[in-house]
Amino acid sequence: WDLRQKKPWCELRVESNNSSVSDVAWNPTQGLHMMTASEGGQGGLKLWDLRASTSMPLTTLEGGHAGGVLSMDWCPHDDTLMVSCGNDNRTLLWDLYSLRPIAEIPAEDSTAPANQNQQNGGQPN
Repeated sequence: WDLRQKKPWCELRVESNNSSVSDVAWNPTQGLHMMTASEGGQGGLKLWDLRASTSMPLTTLEGGHAGGVLSMDWCPHDDTLMVSCGNDNRTLLWDLYSLRPIAEIPAEDSTAPANQNQQNGGQPN
């Protein structure tokens, strides 16, 4: 949005098999770089440089989620790292230099009681 002109500054065209955008994240250090996530298909993450184009992303991150991406965010301390979570119940850490996931963050085991170790005197079963 352009505050002086009081109209949209740009409009992104995200064409990905009729999938809606599920999340948008702005680069914490580069004000015109942003990432969009798509909930449908193969988990589309698209990196945009708004100085270059609003109709074609700079690149697409592939090889991560088997389903759509629900949410993502940039690392506030290192703008070459991102995290995303998807419909496939996976949380991935991405390296934006290689454009690949470099780690999967394990989910907590919700079947074990939270105070199990306290009940056993701090000893695992």
